[in-house]
Amino acid sequence: MLGVEDVAREKGYNVLLCDSFRNPKLESEYLRSMLQKQVKGVIISSISQNNKTLIKLVESGLNIVAFDQDVTFPCNKITFDYKKGGFLAVEHLIKLGHRKIAFVGAPLNRPSRKSLYAGYLKALKKYGISLNEEFVLLNELEKEIHNEIYEYKNGIELAKRLMQLKEKPTAIFAINDLTAIGVIQGLKTYGVKVPQDISVVGFDNIFISEMVEPPLTTIEQPKYEMGRLAANLLIESLSNKKNKNLEISLEPTLIIRKSTHEL
Repeated sequence: MLGVEDVAREKGYNVLLCDSFRNPKLESEYLRSMLQKQVKGVIISSISQNNKTLIKLVESGLNIVAFDQDVTFPCNKITFDYKKGGFLAVEHLIKLGHRKIAFVGAPLNRPSRKSLYAGYLKALKKYGISLNEEFVLLNELEKEIHNEIYEYKNGIELAKRLMQLKEKPTAIFAINDLTAIGVIQGLKTYGVKVPQDISVVGFDNIFISEMVEPPLTTIEQPKYEMGRLAANLLIESLSNKKNKNLEISLEPTLIIRKSTHEL
């Protein structure tokens, strides 16, 4: 959001921010409201599985940039190679000697999460490691918590479930950094040391990932740059109608810190 706002301010535009709180119905209501307010364009990271409202807006002439999440209809897009990010995270663990690698997170109800999981599976397959389905732990419920951090709490809960397994993993790939930090905290309550006993990798490279103990190995997603690119693409499309159906894809980077250890 900061990347979007910085570009908009530089070029004389104001930004209206709408948070759907993971609610597809609320997302549709906001989109209709945006159209009524005659906004010049929309940058959206859609949670909805139904793109009918977005398609209608595009057909009505509204400029849209799909940000972070995949959409199936023609429009400008800023994308990120989540599958490669998942692959890099798991490959790093495999190269450290790990073969019992867990995948933990929230429900796979977004294209980005599905792609991360696909990257996890791709790495296992490439290095000849059979999938242990017990090592794939996903919380079935996802909710927006105002006074607590869902992903962090989810990580603590998933660590507890991992510790209840007869066969335990030697490494964990978490769907995002907050989940990874929750996992580390949850493991500590069982006397499990990270990375000496279990290695942990996150995803996002949020600012606190290098402040926690141990500093978190993670995959960097250049969110600020993604925001700037999305805003620039939208503003340019307002004046240049040829700038349609463009796609800019950004690549992940492995950031190695101290939460992973050679087996």
